[in-house]
Amino acid sequence: MTGPRGGALDAAVSSLSGSDTSPPATWADILLSCPTLGHAGCSLAWLLVQAPLIAQVHGNSGFLDGIYASGAWPQARRLRRAFPVREGEFGALRCILEKASLADVREEGFVAKWAETAWTMAACFSCNSLAGHQQPFSAGSWTKLERKLVNAVGLSVKRLMGHGRAEHRDFAALEKELRSKRVNYAGEEVGTCHEITMAQVLPSLPPPEHGGSIDILKFVSESTGYFLRNPQKMVVEDCGQELPKLQGKLHVEKGMELRLAKELVSRGVCCWVPFEKVLCFRGQRS
Repeated sequence: MTGPRGGALDAAVSSLSGSDTSPPATWADILLSCPTLGHAGCSLAWLLVQAPLIAQVHGNSGFLDGIYASGAWPQARRLRRAFPVREGEFGALRCILEKASLADVREEGFVAKWAETAWTMAACFSCNSLAGHQQPFSAGSWTKLERKLVNAVGLSVKRLMGHGRAEHRDFAALEKELRSKRVNYAGEEVGTCHEITMAQVLPSLPPPEHGGSIDILKFVSESTGYFLRNPQKMVVEDCGQELPKLQGKLHVEKGMELRLAKELVSRGVCCWVPFEKVLCFRGQRS
C-alpha cells in the first residue's frame, strides 16, 4: 500500500504517535490501553492495514519488517490448499481501515460492529505467517477450503470475545466476597455447604449387611496400615506448637443429627465411641 503523505494518512499516524509535543506511544502501550478484547482486535487489524503507510511516513522499514517479511519471495499456490488465505471478505474491513485513524477504530460503535471480523482477520494473518506466508493478504475470493478455515477461526473468535468484556469491580464488595470464602488444607476453595436431609442421605447408604464389610487394610500400603492399626502413633508430641484452627461442622437438617448418627451405625458405616476414649489434646477432645 502506497500513497502521498497527508489527509487520512497523517491522521492515522498522529493517532498512533500522540501529540506533536509528546513522545510517540509504543504499540505495546496502545494495546495495554485497550479496555476490551474488541478494542484490541480492531487496533491490531488497523495496524496490519496501516503498517506500510506508517513505515513510509516515518522512514522506518524495520517497523514494516517486524510485521511483514518484505524480503520473502511469494510461493506458488497449489490447488486444494488452505494457506495462504486470501483477502476475500476481509476486503470490506480493509477499505474502512485504510481511511480510518486509530482513534476511529477504537470507538464503541466501530468495535461493536467490526471486532469479530478484525480478530478473525488478524488470526488468519497469523496462520498465514506460521505457514510461511508473512505477507499482506493477496487479492481474490476465498476457495471453499479457505472459507471453511475462516469460519473455524471465526468460531474460536466468538468464544474469545465472550471473555473480553471489561468489568468494573466494586473493590469493597470484592473484598467482602473474598472474606466469605474458605480454602481447604490444599489451598483449594471450599464451596458453600448446604444442609442435607435424611431423604437425601438414605439412598446413598449401603444396606445394613454390606456396611463396613470390606477390610480396608487389604487395600492400603504397609505404612498406612501401620497407622490405621496404631492411630496413637499419629499424635505429635506437644511442644507448644501452634495448632491449625479446625472448623468441623455437620451440615445436616436441624434436629436430624442423632437420627442420622443412629442410621450410620445401623448400616455399619460408623460405630459408637465412648466419650472417655476420645483423644484429649491440650484439654480438648477431638
